[in-house]
Amino acid sequence: MTRQDVIFHYRKDNKTKKYHLDRFSTLGGKLVNRTENAIIKGFFGKPMDNEKILDMGTGTGRVALWFQSEKVGVDSSIPMLKKAKRAGLDVVCSDVKCLPFRTATFSTIIAVRVFIRVKSPLPVFKEVVRVLRNGGHFIFDTSNKYSIGYFINRFSQEPPHSMFSRNDMQKYIQLAAFKIVNIQPSFIIPRGVYQKIDWSFIRKLWFIERLLLKTKLSQIACTLFWQTNLAKNPIGIEDE
Repeated sequence: MTRQDVIFHYRKDNKTKKYHLDRFSTLGGKLVNRTENAIIKGFFGKPMDNEKILDMGTGTGRVALWFQSEKVGVDSSIPMLKKAKRAGLDVVCSDVKCLPFRTATFSTIIAVRVFIRVKSPLPVFKEVVRVLRNGGHFIFDTSNKYSIGYFINRFSQEPPHSMFSRNDMQKYIQLAAFKIVNIQPSFIIPRGVYQKIDWSFIRKLWFIERLLLKTKLSQIACTLFWQTNLAKNPIGIEDE
């Protein structure tokens, strides 16, 4: 599936209408939403001076609307942005690889479920470095290719995910002159599987998974959440 196919997939009106129904209305989906909320808010810490947040791949604004600070959501799906705007979010229709903002505009950039839709992280990092202030925070997640999600992804009806190893992402992050502050493994069972489950036993399964994530099995977690800071301006990032 090409990048244009992915963009078209999320621009369909029926996809927008069913987005939250498919993902976050089930018991499993609510647990996923609560976990993502806790991890990302836990990364935030104290607000920075003149806090301004950019939510890349904002969709319907789910993540951006968790925060009270000044914020902007960017996405390529106009139907989803319309829903985010109705919810009170300032929105811009744009590709995350070519952001229409001035240099050093934002203190924090969040990108949840963005890197699963890009072939190479470098063009995204390049734009983040440009629009993020020195010392700013970049919080994002990636899909771990050394997980059960790698195999389940092959049979999903969603567009295929881009998946990266922890080591690969660390190389990209260091190349972009970011400092890794924290890495939080999560979801030994893929998020997409949890989101389809609406049975009460899911709570027990969730509890068992929380315990397993405290062991070496965290190395095969499907999702890695990254907390990074821009330590300095890089001389330049070359696209792959």
